[in-house]
Amino acid sequence: MDTLNQIVARNILRFRAKAGLSQLTLALNANITPGALFEIEHTCGNPRINTLSKIADALGVPLHCLFEECESQSEILDSMVQEHSS
Repeated sequence: MDTLNQIVARNILRFRAKAGLSQLTLALNANITPGALFEIEHTCGNPRINTLSKIADALGVPLHCLFEECESQSEILDSMVQEHSS
């Protein structure tokens, strides 16, 4: 079973890729540092709930969507491929 940090990281990456946003753009839109977003997406540290709320708002998704483990492996791979091709 994945840790909560892994689930959140994957969901942020997936929603960010679907929105066509770079890490920098999402960080700026969420009013957080790019380094903080990088750390969250790479499961380093424990982000505060208000930081995750800002990210969810910037992605246009409800906060609870960041915590749901409901995606398929193909969605994860598609998000990663899209991220690296941008």
